[in-house]
Amino acid sequence: MKKRKFISIALTILVIVVTFNYWLISRPLTFSMDIKSQSENPIIITTVLNRKDDPSFSKSYENESEINLQKTKKYNISFRQKTPPKRLRLILNQIEPHVEYQISNLSFRDGKYRINDLSKFKSKNAKLKINDNSLVIIPNSDTATLDYSERITAKQAKKFDLKIFLIIGTLSFLLFLKLTSYLADFKINKNASRLDIIFLAICAALLFIPMFNINQEVKSEQENRNLAEWKTLFNKDNSINLNFGKDYESWISDRFGMRKLLINLYQGFSYNIASRYYKTSKAYLDKKTNWEFSLPIISESLTSEQIEKSADGLIGFDNFCKKNNIKLYLLVVPKKEYIYMQETFLSQNNTDNYKEPVEKIKEKTSIPVIYPFKELKEASKENYVFFKTDPHWTDFGAYTGYKALIKEMKKDYPYLKEVRQDDFNVSQNNLIRSDWGRDFYRGHTNCFLINLPEKKALKILDTKYNYYTHKDEKNMKKTVIDVSKLKKKSFKYEKVADLKVLMTGTSMNEDLTEILPYTFKNTIYFRLNGVKDIPISEEFKILKRLKKDILDYKPDIIVLCITVGNLRALKNLASED
Repeated sequence: MKKRKFISIALTILVIVVTFNYWLISRPLTFSMDIKSQSENPIIITTVLNRKDDPSFSKSYENESEINLQKTKKYNISFRQKTPPKRLRLILNQIEPHVEYQISNLSFRDGKYRINDLSKFKSKNAKLKINDNSLVIIPNSDTATLDYSERITAKQAKKFDLKIFLIIGTLSFLLFLKLTSYLADFKINKNASRLDIIFLAICAALLFIPMFNINQEVKSEQENRNLAEWKTLFNKDNSINLNFGKDYESWISDRFGMRKLLINLYQGFSYNIASRYYKTSKAYLDKKTNWEFSLPIISESLTSEQIEKSADGLIGFDNFCKKNNIKLYLLVVPKKEYIYMQETFLSQNNTDNYKEPVEKIKEKTSIPVIYPFKELKEASKENYVFFKTDPHWTDFGAYTGYKALIKEMKKDYPYLKEVRQDDFNVSQNNLIRSDWGRDFYRGHTNCFLINLPEKKALKILDTKYNYYTHKDEKNMKKTVIDVSKLKKKSFKYEKVADLKVLMTGTSMNEDLTEILPYTFKNTIYFRLNGVKDIPISEEFKILKRLKKDILDYKPDIIVLCITVGNLRALKNLASED
């Protein structure tokens, strides 16, 4: 028995050594520097690292980031590539020619590897000089490329993953202990023993496959939910976690390798055997028309108490606005399901059960509340106002909502110049563009609620939508900030009314930002939901999160754009706790 244990331990150590890449993980390599300039316009910096000590950068990888020099002078970026870099290149874009830019304090891994000899930087399209430990860059054009001629010695930090280490060690030891036990009792004339060993070896190998690709992500984009967190055996107060077994089971169930593949296989099978409608717990898809709708379609309406609290929160925020000479407008976007009820399997006679709560909130306040249900319903006869496979409104739907909003705003500002539909160039795409990054993708409902495999999801995208790009887009100055606790976009358009507008609310604002900023000289937009490090309970606490920004910006108008599903959250608007 002792000999078998010794052999098992020795083989386990060998497996642990061979699999060190799985439990000794390379951390992302960070690069940072300070940058300042006489110009405060935002610039784009591309950091390029080369895996070989090669001036041609033939084996390079890069990362790009925008930096707003009005907000920060610190540039930070990280790389997940495992190969340590040998060469560094910096590319500055959207810079002003013949204006000085200074960079200093260049380092990898938060100062562990510093670049001290700035004279080693060379550039073909900018003049370089050194002043007070800073590299001064005077570009000849709107782009400057800087190459560091010395070899980079920075290496990634290593993270010891105890979880994976214990899994590999425990499974390996038990496997080898069992195998040596079989071999000890092995009799060559019994074929059953051979089959047992082969079967055991195959089963053990299959156990190792999902273990070698543990998912380390916090959130599953495929399922739109946070994955189970690792819970330690000992709590922070050194007491034993009595639920460690259940916690471990939840963690490994959420994160084992090949889980995404199994989900895709299951969803693909479920889709194929469904007849007319493919349904999950969160949404359903009409296989004949390819319309998808979130469930439940008939949502629970607001109670009288919820209406009162929402109205009180809105009044409290409006009192703050009035005190600071700000005009507040509330734009409430209807549910897609009610606009396109005829496309669902439910009766066409079902009516919008949010209309009454919206009207009651409107009655209880003096705030202009715009609920463009009728306008969107009528416009849907002309073109798509919502995406078939996504809950957001289309560019045409957003333009319809914009017209209803401007109609109300003109009562207070009759001189406003309304953006017309023929002010835009129209393009078409069957993919969805509805969120923060303005990228084209499959759509939220497709990804998160239906969970179809990629090939099947692409097949149901059978509709081309109209996308608007303003014909004078080149004269719109735009900056984007997406950092911890802040999602902000700024717009400046000189050709229209000299008013400051602040947009805020949910993702329904994203398509609206393609239109509304062309009506006002200065527009800034703060996203409320989906912001990094902001818990859901804090999302709509505007005064707690944005009071200082509002007072600093001093807007003339605030446009709060939400969906009807967010009406309950209005109660938090004036909360500063």
